[in-house]
Amino acid sequence: MPLQMIHPKDSTHSDDTLAALTIYLEARGESFAGKLAVAAVIRNRMTHKYHSDGTVKGTVLRAKQFEPWMGRNPEEVKFDQTNRIMQESLLAWRLVQDGRKVVDGAVLFYNPQLVKTPRWAQVNRKVAKIGGHEFFNKHTI
Repeated sequence: MPLQMIHPKDSTHSDDTLAALTIYLEARGESFAGKLAVAAVIRNRMTHKYHSDGTVKGTVLRAKQFEPWMGRNPEEVKFDQTNRIMQESLLAWRLVQDGRKVVDGAVLFYNPQLVKTPRWAQVNRKVAKIGGHEFFNKHTI
């Protein structure tokens, strides 16, 4: 099945910026460890091609995968590259790209304080709880 993108037109953001924006929006209230964990999920999905075509864009902009992009176009998000949290998000992305191992290969995560427990959380192995997020391995990987 072809990838279903939220916004089929090409994003003008670089891969690093798009990944950092996703981390920023998913984990801006989390510690640096939480940002690293979200970055690792993006990388793990790319590596395993789990809801991904192996690219940053094809991973974070795939329909119904990352909450910040549900109904939001990356081109419309206002952000400041010099913002401390954005800088931490970019650093987290670069560290996992350089091989930093985090969250035992997790490809799924959610915040149980913000959303109802998804069905997949009941059938997959929880590998970490960092801040408000819980991280899971897909049992078939």
